[in-house]
Amino acid sequence: MLKSLYIRNFRGIKEAEIEELTNVNIFIGRNSVGKSSILEAIYLASSWAEPMDPMRGVAKADYIISRRGRGDWDIYKEVIWYAKDVEKNIEIELKFVSSKKLRLKIFYEILSISMLKSPTWLEVSEDIIPETSRTLYYSFEKNILWDPETKDYNTGLSPEVVREKIFERFREEIEFLRNIVFLDDKISVEDFENKV
Repeated sequence: MLKSLYIRNFRGIKEAEIEELTNVNIFIGRNSVGKSSILEAIYLASSWAEPMDPMRGVAKADYIISRRGRGDWDIYKEVIWYAKDVEKNIEIELKFVSSKKLRLKIFYEILSISMLKSPTWLEVSEDIIPETSRTLYYSFEKNILWDPETKDYNTGLSPEVVREKIFERFREEIEFLRNIVFLDDKISVEDFENKV
């Protein structure tokens, strides 16, 4: 279960931290203050572990764009960046009751070349993989590492070993992310009941 959430440069949220989350959380506020964006950030972060929405049969990143009537991810992805400033990475940090945390980023610069259903990359540093002396980013979907310094996928580390270590360390958190669904008025009760 999530304990806290940090979001930076996502939709209308320049920077926000929400702490002391519980099993049930209620967000109250005027229109356009970020309530839905908080939920979308969690949903998009979950795409790192499970890129496809099991209720809708579409990529979660695509649904984030299309649910607001803007088309699909490939054409309109820049709308999820705060002020459409794609020079700044989107950051989503999830802290769990287990005291573990996942730092996820979305880099605009590699979206067009990565061919991923999920644009979300896990930050992998020395505390997760002792063999690395610098921060790398890992795609669970494609089992690849990316080095933001060299702009290269050839990091000298075996993606299989990295995957094994990540899964070993974050097994429960990955399962939590895989089970996240986004329920809104775009899915009927009947469709929901049929899928569950």
